[in-house]
Amino acid sequence: MASVSSVADSNVIAALAAGLALYVAFRKWGSSTRNDGVESLPRAAAGHWLWGNEKEAWSTPESGFFTAGAKRYGFTFTLKGALFHPDIIYTGDPAAITTIFTQDPENYPKTSAILPLYERFLGNSLVIATGDDHVRLRAQLSPIFTQENVKLMDTAIWSSTNKFVTALKGIIKSSPSVSSLNSHAPKDDAVKIDAVHWGEKVALDIIGTAGLGHDFELGETPEGKRILASLNNIMQQSIMPASFTTGWVLRAFPFIVKLPISVIQAQGETKLIVRELAQAWLNDPEATARETSQKTILSVLKEMQLASGQTTESLLDHVVNFIIAGHESSGLAIAFAMYQLANHKDFQEQLRQEIKDFPNDEPSYDDFQNQLPLLDAACKEIMRLHPAAGFLERVAAQDGIIPLRFPVKNRKTGQEMNSVKIKKGQLIYVSHAAVNKLPTVWGPDAAEFRPERWLPGNPGASPLPNRSDVSKGWNGMMTFLEGPRLCIGFRLAVYDWKIVMFALLKNFELLPTGDKVETLYGSTTLLVPYVKGEHDTVCHVPVKIRCI
Repeated sequence: MASVSSVADSNVIAALAAGLALYVAFRKWGSSTRNDGVESLPRAAAGHWLWGNEKEAWSTPESGFFTAGAKRYGFTFTLKGALFHPDIIYTGDPAAITTIFTQDPENYPKTSAILPLYERFLGNSLVIATGDDHVRLRAQLSPIFTQENVKLMDTAIWSSTNKFVTALKGIIKSSPSVSSLNSHAPKDDAVKIDAVHWGEKVALDIIGTAGLGHDFELGETPEGKRILASLNNIMQQSIMPASFTTGWVLRAFPFIVKLPISVIQAQGETKLIVRELAQAWLNDPEATARETSQKTILSVLKEMQLASGQTTESLLDHVVNFIIAGHESSGLAIAFAMYQLANHKDFQEQLRQEIKDFPNDEPSYDDFQNQLPLLDAACKEIMRLHPAAGFLERVAAQDGIIPLRFPVKNRKTGQEMNSVKIKKGQLIYVSHAAVNKLPTVWGPDAAEFRPERWLPGNPGASPLPNRSDVSKGWNGMMTFLEGPRLCIGFRLAVYDWKIVMFALLKNFELLPTGDKVETLYGSTTLLVPYVKGEHDTVCHVPVKIRCI
């Protein structure tokens, strides 16, 4: 006779099987009744029976699935969703993007599946807010990142950058720097480093000093080590297969966000660490006085709290958002810049000469804005090729029509489609990385590092695209999004990148290691770098560096 427990287990299994069967039937019914507009769009080739095209999309390096799809089907097409989800629209069309992010953003919110992950990772902050709450919060927070206020952060940014330079010099000085085990081999004073590791260290120091009046000592303090280790753990896990399957299952069964699944719990761990530190700073009278005198992000947040009556919980979530989002994106941008310049020696030498010729050792905000054109071109090209966020997903809150700047062919009639009718609940993907590298828009060298495209006359590079053919975001890119969701801290991100790269190239030469670095979409939406052939070692960008 079967035991009571085995009967119970059988009942549970039967119930789960019945639930899955109902779910599959519901998804198939939904797919069969899709709006004609979506059904008429070009469709990606049939994908996996269970994972659809999504597994291929997220496992193809360098956003290759979406760039190849745009070339084959047009800028807007559908792909088969995982776990029998109805077809998903992908678009890189500038008119569609402007509709979704600028003209009608409230009709295209974040999905209910992704919001709990954002909240767990970044807290209940500006990223999560919607509607009137988002408008109010953005209006309150915007003064922190005005041009005038960012200028006031220059001393803090230069302080962190100079520590960064000193630390790298120390690494080089302490290295044996021998190119061969043969004692008679010539010395090589270049040292191999991980650009991601060092980029994240200086980025954390900058956001700590400029944002909180707190010195993380390039991530060497106990709290700095905890933050860096936690974020690295998230990045490591984010491109593991289980991370994506977790995301797709979460879309079908949102309640699992509360289950003890490692990739989900890791995201919450970082938030808890930062909140703990921020709470300690708020309770420290000396830190409070120091932040007020330096006009840090935290001091402005505290003034805002007093004026508006916001809770301490809300303030802590804003701190979490600024530290995690600001640090991660800036660190990766610095790392990719080091890699690209190491592999483009001629341009690196031209840029270094521009920096050497500049009369001031520490250029001001206005200097970076109005002078140093090669550095500005390099900044724009890095931000174009390597946006920190890889993709976004939105869902239609109600029926609507999305216009297309670039018509696609109706796969039923063969006629051109200039717009797409969608139904409430339609899932839409947009890839920052793919949009920024479309050959049809940016030219045949779209996937290449060609900072010359941003210089007058575009010497040796494709000309810049027409404004009507690109996003309405910063310099025609989707890197910082566009519309009311434009990254609130983009000025600070660009400014600290330029300061770090100015100091770096003035003091060091960057050399290639021979490793090829690629990126994959992470489940946190970040583009995660890894060395080709070494998928198990992610968040790694090797370069060689030596003093000059």
